[in-house]
Amino acid sequence: MLTGSGLLTTLSSCADHTKLSAPPVAVKVENRPPADLLVCADTVPAFPTQSVTIPVDLRTAIEKLALGYRSNADRLNRLVNWSVPDTCK
Repeated sequence: MLTGSGLLTTLSSCADHTKLSAPPVAVKVENRPPADLLVCADTVPAFPTQSVTIPVDLRTAIEKLALGYRSNADRLNRLVNWSVPDTCK
């Protein structure tokens, strides 16, 4: 006799899982975001190649800020390109 998790495993494997999932719902978006939100992210120039030595803890903090900025800029550009294709390169 099966008890506990063995019983649950047996019963769940006998179920017809094709009827459990709902069909995907598509929602038509009729309005574009306002024009001031459809602006590509600004590109920031890199550090000069002839810069002074930066302490390790400060360099780590600067790198984290730069990666966060890049991530947000990429997200913004993808959103703008989704609304108005080929706007941001």
